Amino acid sequence: MGSWEELRGLLLGHRVSAAIAAAVQLGLVDLLAAQPRTADDLAEAADTYIEGQEYFAAAATLEKMGKLDKAADYYLQSGDYKKAANVYIAAKKPAKAAQLFLEKGNSLEAARLFGVAEQWDKAAELYNKGGYPLRAAEAYQKKEEWGKAAECYEKHFMENVSFSTQYSATTPSAYS
Repeated sequence: MGSWEELRGLLLGHRVSAAIAAAVQLGLVDLLAAQPRTADDLAEAADTYIEGQEYFAAAATLEKMGKLDKAADYYLQSGDYKKAANVYIAAKKPAKAAQLFLEKGNSLEAARLFGVAEQWDKAAELYNKGGYPLRAAEAYQKKEEWGKAAECYEKHFMENVSFSTQYSATTPSAYS
């Protein structure tokens, strides 16, 4: 025992404690702790993580390599959709990030990211359904859908006016 391949085999077999014990016994702790330094080392590390189904580690390694789409896929496989969305944003793919947030039920963040992606129709629809008529109106304006924008501005205005009218109707007037 003592080669990288043998240690890799133990690690892939999820026998981490056996690999560490063997490395310590043979004085190879530095081999286990060594960080990949070249692109080939990173690629080999990513492959090792994928083979061992360590998807988060694989994704982080792929992200270091600049392979952002693959990194996002492996972050998703690891169950971390927020990290995957952040990688899509870094890759200048906000619409993909928006779709992830939408699938997970965060329609407000999805709407914001659809706006970043200049997909104003999707942003407006989500803002409108989510109860944000002012933001919906702004998105409709960017899409040049003036009628829908006007409806949303009116809805926003009516919600705010009805609240202030209701409030003033229940407050004693200083002029009575």
